Amino acid sequence: MLESLRYAEQQAMTQLKMEPEVYERQDYYRFNQILLAKSAEEREQDVGALFGAVGEDTPGALIN
Repeated sequence: MLESLRYAEQQAMTQLKMEPEVYERQDYYRFNQILLAKSAEEREQDVGALFGAVGEDTPGALIN
């Protein structure tokens, strides 16, 4: 856990050019949500939507 906190602070300092004092004053949980946010392409997709995108009605449909 402590190593994760150190890594998050390292990322804030190197990627965001944030001073350690500024990082330590931030709301930890909110800041971590921001650092861990993923782009739309990286997020998990709904399996039903994935099958709909390839033309299948249901995940268990037989291929003819």
